Amino acid sequence: MTEPPMHSSDDIVLLHYKLAEDGSGDPLRAQDLIDFFVATNRSPKCPCCPHEGAWDFSLQTVEGEGEGEGSKNLPLSIYVHVMIDGQRHTTAGMTCPKCGHFAQISTYKIREFQASRGK
Repeated sequence: MTEPPMHSSDDIVLLHYKLAEDGSGDPLRAQDLIDFFVATNRSPKCPCCPHEGAWDFSLQTVEGEGEGEGSKNLPLSIYVHVMIDGQRHTTAGMTCPKCGHFAQISTYKIREFQASRGK
Protein backbone atom coordinates (compact mmCIF):
# COMPACT_ATOMS: atom_id res chain seq x y z
CA MET A 1 0.00 0.00 0.00
CA THR A 2 1.39 3.37 -1.01
CA GLU A 3 1.38 6.27 1.45
CA PRO A 4 -0.27 9.50 0.23
CA PRO A 5 2.24 12.30 -0.42
CA MET A 6 2.77 14.84 2.36
CA HIS A 7 1.89 18.41 1.50
CA SER A 8 2.69 21.72 3.10
CA SER A 9 0.02 24.41 3.57
CA ASP A 10 1.58 26.19 0.59
CA ASP A 11 0.54 23.27 -1.62
CA ILE A 12 -3.05 23.00 -0.44
CA VAL A 13 -5.56 25.19 -2.21
CA LEU A 14 -9.33 25.02 -1.98
CA LEU A 15 -11.05 26.61 -4.93
CA HIS A 16 -7.84 28.57 -5.49
CA TYR A 17 -7.83 30.00 -1.96
CA LYS A 18 -4.95 29.13 0.33
CA LEU A 19 -5.92 27.69 3.68
CA ALA A 20 -3.38 29.89 5.45
CA GLU A 21 -2.79 33.62 5.31
CA ASP A 22 0.84 34.23 4.39
CA GLY A 23 1.03 38.02 4.72
CA SER A 24 1.39 38.56 0.98
CA GLY A 25 -1.96 40.31 0.50
CA ASP A 26 -3.81 43.14 2.17
CA PRO A 27 -4.68 42.27 5.76
CA LEU A 28 -8.21 41.18 6.52
CA ARG A 29 -10.00 43.90 8.49
CA ALA A 30 -13.02 44.16 10.77
CA GLN A 31 -15.22 45.43 7.93
CA ASP A 32 -14.24 42.42 5.79
CA LEU A 33 -15.57 40.11 8.51
CA ILE A 34 -18.76 42.17 8.93
CA ASP A 35 -19.35 42.14 5.16
CA PHE A 36 -18.86 38.35 5.12
CA PHE A 37 -21.31 37.86 8.00
CA VAL A 38 -23.97 40.04 6.37
CA ALA A 39 -23.62 38.29 3.00
CA THR A 40 -23.80 34.80 4.53
CA ASN A 41 -26.60 35.67 6.97
CA ARG A 42 -24.44 34.65 9.91
CA SER A 43 -26.52 34.50 13.07
CA PRO A 44 -25.51 36.88 15.89
CA LYS A 45 -26.74 34.33 18.46
CA CYS A 46 -24.22 32.74 20.79
CA PRO A 47 -24.47 28.92 20.86
CA CYS A 48 -23.55 28.87 24.57
CA CYS A 49 -25.73 31.56 26.17
CA PRO A 50 -28.77 33.77 25.43
CA HIS A 51 -26.67 36.59 23.91
CA GLU A 52 -27.83 37.79 20.50
CA GLY A 53 -26.04 40.81 19.07
CA ALA A 54 -22.58 42.22 18.53
CA TRP A 55 -19.50 40.14 19.28
CA ASP A 56 -16.00 41.33 20.20
CA PHE A 57 -13.62 40.80 17.27
CA SER A 58 -9.99 39.92 17.90
CA LEU A 59 -8.13 42.86 16.34
CA GLN A 60 -4.50 43.82 15.92
CA THR A 61 -3.29 47.06 17.38
CA VAL A 62 -1.62 49.11 14.68
CA GLU A 63 0.28 52.26 15.53
CA GLY A 64 -1.50 55.28 14.08
CA GLU A 65 -4.75 53.37 13.45
CA GLY A 66 -6.15 53.40 16.98
CA GLU A 67 -7.97 56.71 16.82
CA GLY A 68 -10.50 58.48 14.66
CA GLU A 69 -12.60 57.22 11.77
CA GLY A 70 -10.49 54.17 10.84
CA SER A 71 -10.14 52.84 14.39
CA LYS A 72 -13.10 50.50 13.99
CA ASN A 73 -11.64 48.88 10.87
CA LEU A 74 -8.41 47.55 12.34
CA PRO A 75 -6.77 44.42 10.91
CA LEU A 76 -8.11 41.15 12.28
CA SER A 77 -5.87 39.08 14.52
CA ILE A 78 -5.05 35.92 12.61
CA TYR A 79 -4.78 32.62 14.45
CA VAL A 80 -2.53 29.95 12.94
CA HIS A 81 -3.40 26.30 13.47
CA VAL A 82 -0.72 23.77 12.58
CA MET A 83 -2.04 20.28 11.95
CA ILE A 84 -0.15 17.16 12.91
CA ASP A 85 0.82 16.62 9.26
CA GLY A 86 2.25 20.15 9.03
CA GLN A 87 -0.64 21.83 7.20
CA ARG A 88 -1.41 25.34 8.33
CA HIS A 89 -4.89 26.82 8.57
CA THR A 90 -5.67 30.39 9.62
CA THR A 91 -8.76 31.80 11.26
CA ALA A 92 -10.15 35.08 12.52
CA GLY A 93 -11.72 35.06 15.97
CA MET A 94 -14.45 36.70 17.98
CA THR A 95 -15.68 36.45 21.55
CA CYS A 96 -19.21 36.50 22.96
CA PRO A 97 -19.28 39.54 25.27
CA LYS A 98 -21.60 37.77 27.72
CA CYS A 99 -20.14 34.29 28.28
CA GLY A 100 -16.72 34.48 26.60
CA HIS A 101 -17.37 31.76 24.03
CA PHE A 102 -14.65 32.06 21.37
CA ALA A 103 -15.67 31.37 17.76
CA GLN A 104 -13.41 31.23 14.71
CA ILE A 105 -13.95 31.69 10.97
CA SER A 106 -11.61 30.20 8.35
CA THR A 107 -9.89 33.07 6.57
CA TYR A 108 -10.04 31.28 3.23
CA LYS A 109 -13.85 31.58 3.33
CA ILE A 110 -13.57 35.36 3.79
CA ARG A 111 -11.07 35.54 0.89
CA GLU A 112 -13.35 33.39 -1.25
CA PHE A 113 -16.24 35.78 -0.52
CA GLN A 114 -14.10 38.83 -1.34
CA ALA A 115 -13.05 37.30 -4.67
CA SER A 116 -16.67 36.63 -5.57
CA ARG A 117 -17.31 40.36 -5.15
CA GLY A 118 -14.25 41.35 -7.17
CA LYS A 119 -12.15 42.47 -4.20
